[in-house]
Amino acid sequence: MRLLEDEKHGDIRILRMLEDRLDAAISEKFKAEMGRHIDENPPVIVLNLAKIKFMDSSGLGAIISGRKKMGPDTDLVLCCMGEMVTKLFRLTRMHRVFKMYATEDEAIAALSE
Repeated sequence: MRLLEDEKHGDIRILRMLEDRLDAAISEKFKAEMGRHIDENPPVIVLNLAKIKFMDSSGLGAIISGRKKMGPDTDLVLCCMGEMVTKLFRLTRMHRVFKMYATEDEAIAALSE
C-alpha cells in the first residue's frame, strides 16, 4: 500500500497523500516513504494534504521528521490542508515553521518565482 503519489513539476516534487488519516498506525510507513523521496534530493517538496481528514501527533511528528531530514538548501511546503489539519498546525505553532498554501497551484506559483 502506497501512501504517497508523486509528480515532478520542474525542480518541484509534488507528493499527494492517498490516505485520509496520518496517525500512529501509518506514521512510520509515511516517514519511510517520504524518506525515499527526500533521498532523491529535490530542492522543494510540496506535500498535498487534501485527503487528510484526521492527523494526530504521530502524523505531525512524521512531517516534522521529514523536514528535518531535508538539507539546508531544500524546503518542504504544505498545501490543501483541511480545517482540522490547519487547526492542528496553528495549535502547535507549526504554521510558523512550514509555508502553507491553500492550493497546489498556489504553492507551485509561489515556489516558481
